[in-house]
Amino acid sequence: MKVYIANDSKQSIGGGWTFIRNFIEGLKRIKAKVELVDFDVKADVVLIPSSTMTDYDKMKVLKDRGAKIILRINGIPEDSRNRGTGYSRLMNMALLADRLVFQSVFSRIRFLEAFKDQTKLITKAEKKSDVINNGVDNLVFCKEGDTFNWDQSKIRFLFVQYNRHENKRFQEAKEIFRLFKGNKELVIVGRFCPEMIEYRFDLYPHEEYLYIPTMEDRKDLAKLMRSCDVLLFPAILDNMPNTVLEARACGLAVILHPYGGAVEGYTFQSLVLGSLPVDHLWSNREAITLNIKRIIENKKADNVFLIEDMSEAFYQLFKEVLS
Repeated sequence: MKVYIANDSKQSIGGGWTFIRNFIEGLKRIKAKVELVDFDVKADVVLIPSSTMTDYDKMKVLKDRGAKIILRINGIPEDSRNRGTGYSRLMNMALLADRLVFQSVFSRIRFLEAFKDQTKLITKAEKKSDVINNGVDNLVFCKEGDTFNWDQSKIRFLFVQYNRHENKRFQEAKEIFRLFKGNKELVIVGRFCPEMIEYRFDLYPHEEYLYIPTMEDRKDLAKLMRSCDVLLFPAILDNMPNTVLEARACGLAVILHPYGGAVEGYTFQSLVLGSLPVDHLWSNREAITLNIKRIIENKKADNVFLIEDMSEAFYQLFKEVLS
C-alpha cells in the first residue's frame, strides 16, 4: 500500500506536525505494510493531516490519478489566521475527500454546525466519517524518566501555548495560579508578544515564574512536564489537545474546563473549572488550594490512546477504503 502524506507547510511545530510525526512512528511500531511516497509517485491513499497544510489543486490531481483521499479534521480553520481561506479550504477539501476523519467527537460537532447549510457535507460527515483520537508516544511522554533538579518544596504550575490564539486564555491560567496558597512557581512555555515577556507577563513582583520559549524537542518537553505538578489548561474550544494528552501520560494533574475535546473519555485526576464557585473564588481560596493539593497527591499516569493505536486505526481505515 502506497500512502502519500500531504504536507506543504513550512512550519515544524503544532498539532498537524505532531500528528504526522506520531503517525509515521506508529506505523513503524505496528509494522504496517505501508510505503510512504512522494507526490510524484502514484499513491493508493492520500492522507491530508489538515486542510491548511496542502493545496486543493494538488489533491485534485491525486484524486484524478485514482488515489483515495482521507481528510483528517482537527477543527474549523479560521479565516483570520489563514488569509481569508480557512473555511473555504476545509469545505473544498471535505467535498473532495472519500472519507473524513475527526480527531474528536467535539470536532465533528463543530463541523456539523459550521457547514449546517451544506447538505453534501452534512451527509458525508454523518455517513462517511470516523473519529480517531490523537495518540501519545509513551516512550517519550511517560511518568518515569529524567526531571530537572529543581527545588521540590515548590508546587509548579505549567502553562503551554504554541500559538498566541486568544482561546488559550493565559490570563485565566494566571488567575488560577494566583488562587493557590503556598510555595509555588508558574512555568510558562511558548509564544507571547514581546511586551508580555519584557514585563514579566504582568505577574506581581512577589510571584515566581520561569519562562521557556517554544520547546521543539519532545524529550525536553516530557522532562519539563515530569518536573511540574499541574497543567493549567483553561482553553475551551480545543478539539483534542496534544498538550493535555502528553501531560496525562507524564502523570500531571490537570485543571481544565468541561468543554471541547480535552475532556473526551478522560479518567485522569483533574479539577474541572466548571465546578468551581465562580462568584466566590477568592473567598474560597482555602478550599480551592486543598482541592489542588488533593489532585496533586493523587496524580498518576493516565492510560491514554497511544500512537500505535492511532496508526493502527488509520491503517485499518486505509484497507477498508481500498477494499
